[in-house]
Amino acid sequence: LLPRAEIRDVVRFAGRVQVAEIASSFGNELNALVIGFLFPVRFVTYYSVGNNFATQLEALPGNALGPLAITLARTFGLRRLPGTVEQFTALQRLWVRATAAWPLVGAIAAAFGIVAWLGPSERLAGFVALILLLGQAPVMLGMVMDVFCKAVDRPGLESRYLALATVVDA
Repeated sequence: LLPRAEIRDVVRFAGRVQVAEIASSFGNELNALVIGFLFPVRFVTYYSVGNNFATQLEALPGNALGPLAITLARTFGLRRLPGTVEQFTALQRLWVRATAAWPLVGAIAAAFGIVAWLGPSERLAGFVALILLLGQAPVMLGMVMDVFCKAVDRPGLESRYLALATVVDA
């Protein structure tokens, strides 16, 4: 079994990661609640379809984050913070170059794709997806920073960032 100190560190780390995930989920649910309070309930459906489409498109490049996390964590174990910051800088630059156009292309695809998928009556859902993808672009560009925070054992930074993003989003 692990020593108590290591168990305590794992639980503390996992707790902070969970807070970050809850803040992210809360942001999506809060948006649906606000839409439900301000508009007829049927608009929540348009939001949900658009949000789902935007989330799925955002998740595609997000699949690269797991290997990036392993790379940064391994570097942190071997070269500590200075070496990890150096590698993070190079990976962040590569990430931005590789994904900068993704939300723009996705937004255009959403405007046409949802209408082709669900029909012309769902044009509003396509517009919602377009807006959400454009709004997620800055967040997507910073995803490697989230991975870096976890790799260098600073999930509290991610929690603060997501809490701030939730407040700004609201």
